[in-house]
Amino acid sequence: MMWRLTDPQHPAYDAALAAQYGSSLEEFYGQIDQVLGEVMPKVDENTTLLVLSDHGFAPFRRSFNLNTWLLNNGYVARKAGASGDSSEPFAGVDWSRTRVYGLGINGLYLNVTGREREGIVDPAQADALLREIRQKLLDIRDPKDGSQVITRIDLASEVYQGSVRALGSRCAHWV
Repeated sequence: MMWRLTDPQHPAYDAALAAQYGSSLEEFYGQIDQVLGEVMPKVDENTTLLVLSDHGFAPFRRSFNLNTWLLNNGYVARKAGASGDSSEPFAGVDWSRTRVYGLGINGLYLNVTGREREGIVDPAQADALLREIRQKLLDIRDPKDGSQVITRIDLASEVYQGSVRALGSRCAHWV
């Protein structure tokens, strides 16, 4: 949220707010470093300390709606007469014709036969479908500047060790 105050190219950049609050992100990182400096000496050799983020740290100047792209490219289907204006994200989805859907900001899931109530994707075709979508998404360019919209897509089966079934073996995470 505060990144926009450090990036003059961000569409919501405000020079006056940046002058007042532009250092808040760097100050916050300094505070976190201080806390880690206090915690680390208290951690023994049998303890694993993880420091992580739920998202990346990079400029966020534009957004990409994955479900809209899936709808426009025939992977998601709407029920006849559905407008897409509902406050329920999937209210108008015709699951009997939807092969893929997105959840959250970085998860893509297949509507797999035998797993989802109205699954239609044959499990034998799942990997091929994910690879097809991955390539199409990686090929998307921003119409404003020609830059690559999505720079990396990881299939769960390629990045998780052990039983990926518990993690959703037919999903992809994109960044």
